[in-house]
Amino acid sequence: MTTFKPTPAMLAELRKAQWRAALKGSATLLVLLGREYLGQTGEAPAATPAELVASMRELMAKADG
Repeated sequence: MTTFKPTPAMLAELRKAQWRAALKGSATLLVLLGREYLGQTGEAPAATPAELVASMRELMAKADG
């Protein structure tokens, strides 16, 4: 049995899909991306969902150049 290994392009598309879902308000993806990019933990809410969406949009704008 071979192990599936996604290509870099597939990973990039997956990341874009995650961002889009988070920006639409997916709480699960907001938490995931908050932990990954903003260093947040599950111990205490560091921001409201609206603040997380604003932060994610900021990061997206910086990534787009």
